[in-house]
Amino acid sequence: ILFLLIILIGLSLRLWKINIPLLEFSPSRQIQTAEIAKNILNDNFSFLYPRVNYYGNDYDRYLLVEFPVYNLLVASFDLISPNYELNGRLVSVVFYVLSAFGLYKVAGEFFNKKVALLSVYFFSISPLNVLTSRSFQPDEMLLAASLGSFYFLIKWARQDKWYFYFFSLLLFAVSVLIKVTVLVFLGLPLFFLIYSYKRKSLEYAFIYLVVSLSPFLIWYLHSSQFSKALNIQSAGTYNISTWFDFCTFLDFKYYLNDPTRYFIWKINVDYRIIDPRDKVYWDLADYFSRVLNHQKDTGNRRAHKDEPLRNEGVLFCQSNE
Repeated sequence: ILFLLIILIGLSLRLWKINIPLLEFSPSRQIQTAEIAKNILNDNFSFLYPRVNYYGNDYDRYLLVEFPVYNLLVASFDLISPNYELNGRLVSVVFYVLSAFGLYKVAGEFFNKKVALLSVYFFSISPLNVLTSRSFQPDEMLLAASLGSFYFLIKWARQDKWYFYFFSLLLFAVSVLIKVTVLVFLGLPLFFLIYSYKRKSLEYAFIYLVVSLSPFLIWYLHSSQFSKALNIQSAGTYNISTWFDFCTFLDFKYYLNDPTRYFIWKINVDYRIIDPRDKVYWDLADYFSRVLNHQKDTGNRRAHKDEPLRNEGVLFCQSNE
């Protein structure tokens, strides 16, 4: 009953004036996602070559970035109701409910019911999540798939039933297709979980990695070759320098980035985690997180929708057992 009450509170926050124009949160990204969904419908569900309208009528109309699984879903609902802007928002709200349920189940696996309910409550009233989960963007779908993948892998590790492993792998593959950056935030915990429970069965981790990344790699090869061949706007997305710059590690500001935060981080790692192998994992998690959030021009961290997924919050929730 309490869980349903929290969900109703979350829904009331997200459904308030949900039919307003796509202008209240990251409008350019929402418009881009909405146009791709609308054009998929207009093109009879030809999703391999997503298009937008704001680049004109030439080849620049094509925009191949992440795989349009969210856009496909919204376009399917457009067959029933032509209000595609509202449909996109409602799809995000539905994934909020699934994300909250996934969070409740994951928290329940490690803690008690009270902690699980508190987790869902703060998740539901988080201003950042309220904005994200009522916007025309795939982020809430990504969150739902990620939590589902993590939960089913926990169930597989503890009960050793193959279908839990399969569901986790499938949802992780979907997560990577939506946004490849989930590899940093979710990949390390998933593979660490496999390693912790199946120390002598590393083939499980290898199969998980190969199968889950295969759809993304196929899409990456297709979209990068198409984008570079036509030299369209999305071509720059597939340059490694866009996401990773080796000069970052030659920038002294990188090592001075939030030294106090990093000092507190290390204290908590050393105090809460006993196994040296576990400490290596958390150090790697912090390392990749700092790389992603580093701006080479200012040396500061970026405020971003993925910020709640950073590992500081996860570490403070670790059990002392």
